[in-house]
Amino acid sequence: MTKSALIAVLLMAFVVAADAGAEALESGGLTDQKKALIGELLTLTGANDFSTTMMNFYVGQPASVLKKVNPEIDQQAFVIIEEEVRAVMREALAADALNEQITYPIYHRHLSAADIQALVDFYKTPAGRRVLAALPVITEEGRRAGQAWGAELVPKMQARVLERLKTPNSWTNVDRPIS
Repeated sequence: MTKSALIAVLLMAFVVAADAGAEALESGGLTDQKKALIGELLTLTGANDFSTTMMNFYVGQPASVLKKVNPEIDQQAFVIIEEEVRAVMREALAADALNEQITYPIYHRHLSAADIQALVDFYKTPAGRRVLAALPVITEEGRRAGQAWGAELVPKMQARVLERLKTPNSWTNVDRPIS
């Protein structure tokens, strides 16, 4: 084995070992108490209800794609798709796989138990409950306002892109400042 090949193998071993060590460190501090706190936060904020939204999305997506690809498909196929997708999602959610494998580790990596407890305490206050009640409306209003704002920019974007594409040598002028 050449010296450079040996160095490459050692570097790879180091990277794999470092990655495994980082994973062990990340998952090491997630106690049952912290999981319970995260679970309480998810319940208070309604984040656990998001799974229903995801299930409805996954039910609608395959059916929508199939209808576009082949509008002649028997309607019973859509019934089967919905039943099976819902069954798989319900099984996965019943096993708490979403929280155990995804949600808990994400919250664990980014928030301490004290942070989560402070959020739980806040969301139990009148102000916290008002925030939770208002967030869906605020989020939806922000989404609509953002879409309207973006739609207003489309004509300007189209005009600038079309103008630039028509202009000779404009393709090489990639360093043009954004104004």
